[in-house]
Amino acid sequence: MADEPDASHTLRAVLEAMHEGNPRNRVVTERASGAVLLATIEGLIVAVSPKAPPILGRTRPALLGLSLADLVPRDAPGDLALLLALRRKQTLKKTLGLLRGDGTLVQVEVSARRLADGRLQLALGDPVARRRDEAPVREGSSEAPTPLALGDAYHDAVTGLTSRLLVRDRLSTALAQAYRRRARVAVLHLDLDQFSAINATLGRDLGDRLLRSVGRRLARVVREGDTVARLEADAFVMVASGLRDADDALQIGAKVLEAIREPFGLPGQVARVTASLGVSIFPEHGSDAGTLLSAAREALERARAAGGDRLESCALPASAAGLDPLELESAVRTLGSGRLALADAPSLPGELHYQPVLNLATSRIVAVEALLRWQHPRHGLVFPRSFLSHADFTGLILAIEPWIFRTAATQARDWQREKSGLRIAVNVAGPELLRKELPETVKEALAETGLLPRLLELELPEETVVRSLPHSLDVLHRLKALGVALVLDRMAVRHPVLSRLSELPLDGVKLDLTFLRQRAARPEDVSLLGTMAGVARALDLRVAAQGVETRAQLDLLRTLGCVEAQGFHMGHPVPAAGLSAQLARQSSAPAEDPGT
Repeated sequence: MADEPDASHTLRAVLEAMHEGNPRNRVVTERASGAVLLATIEGLIVAVSPKAPPILGRTRPALLGLSLADLVPRDAPGDLALLLALRRKQTLKKTLGLLRGDGTLVQVEVSARRLADGRLQLALGDPVARRRDEAPVREGSSEAPTPLALGDAYHDAVTGLTSRLLVRDRLSTALAQAYRRRARVAVLHLDLDQFSAINATLGRDLGDRLLRSVGRRLARVVREGDTVARLEADAFVMVASGLRDADDALQIGAKVLEAIREPFGLPGQVARVTASLGVSIFPEHGSDAGTLLSAAREALERARAAGGDRLESCALPASAAGLDPLELESAVRTLGSGRLALADAPSLPGELHYQPVLNLATSRIVAVEALLRWQHPRHGLVFPRSFLSHADFTGLILAIEPWIFRTAATQARDWQREKSGLRIAVNVAGPELLRKELPETVKEALAETGLLPRLLELELPEETVVRSLPHSLDVLHRLKALGVALVLDRMAVRHPVLSRLSELPLDGVKLDLTFLRQRAARPEDVSLLGTMAGVARALDLRVAAQGVETRAQLDLLRTLGCVEAQGFHMGHPVPAAGLSAQLARQSSAPAEDPGT
């Protein structure tokens, strides 16, 4: 991998090329009469007009590749939240404090909008005097907002609740505590029904007063220590921790809806509103903050589609139906020895299946991903989503991972003896990555099996890597010293990832296409994927993708410069014998287009 200065230079060169090769960028930036920035939907600056650098005290090459977050002081996250709100809102006009290259602050009126293709366009006015933001209203108060110092920007300016900037951190903290205490955490995502019409009827001032009243009621429903946050407009999120079971979460949700149904007294009138509510629960619906927030959002959309004024919770995977958590916990405890045991039943072997990864230029299998399966006596083949969250939940994943490493390495060694040169990828769970013993576990698996280190590829959870710096950096460097390949799994366009990517000792990244399911790729989707692929290539990282389900997705990946891909379109996970048969057929047949 290139060192950091070269990588930074290359990244800017890639973004320069993206700008020069995109006629729409040139039209916007070169013909602009004022100072204009273009950014991806996630805030990565990809084009700059000639008048913008003098205002920001930075050269055009220096601005390319920065995130919008780099232009906002660390003690003013509220300004960043306004910019990122463009992901859903169409326009924004506000005076913001932006950082110049020398570290000084310039107050600029920013007129921003989201373009049809998903990009963000920011027009910067001439420097102006600072206007102070409105203050949050403390819960329990009906007073109008008062001027707010920047140090209070972690609170929402209208309701005084926690701002969206802290939601993920609060949720991650609750999850860490739940791991230790073996408790559950619920995420409740609420939207008021038909609020835009209500707001239009009441007017802006009364609409804001209604939102403050909603926030106070939500804060009264949850318990002390739980989090209530306003995301934007009429959207709120609650994080309830320390729950015993799923019923606790549903009871909280029912109380929330009941509280919202009560009339709200406003000056001169009474407002009656209802809400739609989506609920996700740790560990049943996910083991990390991003997954749980997305799951709650999906459940909310189902509640809205059903007419609102109702609660929807996430559905468990079909294969998990009827599986008792305590039964799963007892069974998973035995997997460290390669077997899953159930009470009053013979123990059953855990099994690895292998999904092929194809080189998009040659259409040949060059790697496989090892995926854990369990043959349940009553439910048949059970997939990891049904029981690994419980393994994470109880810490049992720490016992499972060494067995997976040994089993996968043993199988890869057999393929190595057949001179296939096949790489084998193993997912590293978040709790496992945080253990300082992980490099020793991998080293022992390599020594025990005789597998060449370069043929073992570890797929690292992006969220854990970034959230746990610098601890994860130490573990990654020790793993890299063993000679194994390191890949950042499910890479996303987020500022913390992009800003630290060049520091990580990586060999590649893997993009996740599952967000394209059930709909065709939109322009903003293509922009996101293109940004991720371009940044990775600039750092000399191998770009792969997973979740490929259609020929159209495969063609898109080729245009974006991906070199490898996996998914049901090219091949399902199969037992080792089935993969060996595929390799045998491949060795005796000419290469074919994986899309045929």
